[in-house]
Amino acid sequence: MDPEKRKELIEQTREEALLFVEDLEHLKSVSEKTKTSPVDLRHASAILRRWLVEDLLKRIAGPRIGKLLVISVDNNPIYQSMRKKPANIFVSGGASVHGIQLAAVVRQEGNVTFDFRDYSPDKTIELNIDSFKKQKVIFSDGEWITRHQVIKFVANVGSGVHAGKINETWEKILGDFRGQISIRLEQIEGGENQPTITWAVGAPGAKITPGKYDPTMINGVLLEIISTVHFLINSPDMERLKEAVVSE
Repeated sequence: MDPEKRKELIEQTREEALLFVEDLEHLKSVSEKTKTSPVDLRHASAILRRWLVEDLLKRIAGPRIGKLLVISVDNNPIYQSMRKKPANIFVSGGASVHGIQLAAVVRQEGNVTFDFRDYSPDKTIELNIDSFKKQKVIFSDGEWITRHQVIKFVANVGSGVHAGKINETWEKILGDFRGQISIRLEQIEGGENQPTITWAVGAPGAKITPGKYDPTMINGVLLEIISTVHFLINSPDMERLKEAVVSE
């Protein structure tokens, strides 16, 4: 990039870059909490919308470090397996919720096994921003949902920024999916809290009526929000970008 053009772009994005540093530190604090908060994750979707849907990361990274790469879990073995034998429900995950790591969460009716032998939650790949957004992270009702769609849904429909109406088919799938799986803290004998995964009773994709208020309940859609946060804050290029901004 031409030095003068680079200088101009840095000046144009300076305020946004400073806010990026603050938001990055905030998301780190959200990820580090032992008790995962659904409120924190809904609010985090607003940051993720700015960074990824509105392409803020690309704008501030371009003149400072060039192309930014994000580490993500390698789901390719799962995509290959599900072409032959699709599950009813799949959630990519990859982050810790209430102290337990959740990755490749699968639900299937009947006596069906999947060949995930080449999959490991510890096997990661580097993706550019566009590929990271397009990565397929939820499968439900016979359709794949991308990370980009998850962020837009939580931010624009699921009260992360707005409480909008469901219009698109993929939005309806995600709206229903919120009731299909949940991770919450349940008190066990001795007064300790234990993370518990619950599948909703009924056919996948069925409309599930919201239950009682539970400040610890993380649904499958929010699992993808915290997983997106996890991959971003643990990507070396994000720290490189932060250091570049701070040193300006």
